Amino acid sequence: MAAAARLRLRPLRHPHRRLCRRPPCPRPARRPPHPGPYPAGLSAATIRVDGVERSFLIHMPPSGRPRALVLVLHGGGGNGLNAATQSAQSVFRTVADRAGFAAVYPSAIDGNWNDCRSDAPAVEEQARDTAFLDALIARLQSELGLGAGAVFMTGHSNGALMTFRYAFERADRIAAIATSAGQLPERPEAGLCTTGPQRAVPALMTMATGDTVLMPYPGGCVADAPLCVRGRVISAVATRDRFLQINALAGVTPIIRTVERDTGDGGPAVEHVYAGTAPVIWWRLDGGGHKVPSLSVRQDADTAPQNRDIEFAEEAWAFFDQRMR
Repeated sequence: MAAAARLRLRPLRHPHRRLCRRPPCPRPARRPPHPGPYPAGLSAATIRVDGVERSFLIHMPPSGRPRALVLVLHGGGGNGLNAATQSAQSVFRTVADRAGFAAVYPSAIDGNWNDCRSDAPAVEEQARDTAFLDALIARLQSELGLGAGAVFMTGHSNGALMTFRYAFERADRIAAIATSAGQLPERPEAGLCTTGPQRAVPALMTMATGDTVLMPYPGGCVADAPLCVRGRVISAVATRDRFLQINALAGVTPIIRTVERDTGDGGPAVEHVYAGTAPVIWWRLDGGGHKVPSLSVRQDADTAPQNRDIEFAEEAWAFFDQRMR
């Protein structure tokens, strides 16, 4: 890999600070002491890859000695800060404090990850995100003293599709993946995006039946965009079946469990566990929408209500932790 990487901590402006442009300037209201622009444990950093400075946030556990590394990829149009502080992906920070891993929130350029869709100009035009993630993982592994068996990746929506791409192209660099509201592209790019990974990849996926527009459960145009300019994806079931094939689990009968903690979220979460050396866990969120499922971070409904029967971050980490054990 020709990408050159350089890690540099970079403090950012407090998000509530405003410049006074016209005197007399009002005296700012007295506030209690603030630890910085981000919540405790979360800091900003940059890394230079192929001559481009890329940014990310990292949340370190209280011990400062993480036992694992979890990369959390935001959805389309988002960024690492939004994922780390406002969405249900922020729960990975809470879990990290208890479980002792580092949660890393990278940012895509212009909010879009360069995933495997060949028919979506918005993602095709982005920087080489696989190289960015390569460099970021390599640098953090070196800094934190972690091997590939302790590196995991998770993502939502466009971040889920980028997670699939990384798993297909770099299966030897991560131990497992977990995705929310992501389905494989109908028209993938040539190469490993089409042929798949060269080894099995343990995977946990949540897919909502009520997500019929943004990441259509039956397959079709992403976000129902005119002329399908955001590309097309295969169905949720076909995506599951592709991973079962990759992981040699096509003939395995799943263990099924139904979880219904909130009767007002459209329906239960139904877990399908396909056991094996490289297991697949597939959650069907009946009646749920596009948002990351969560018990603690409530988000407005899109095409259907957010599932509130499971905490995605907790389920993902439990799956990752089993791979380490």
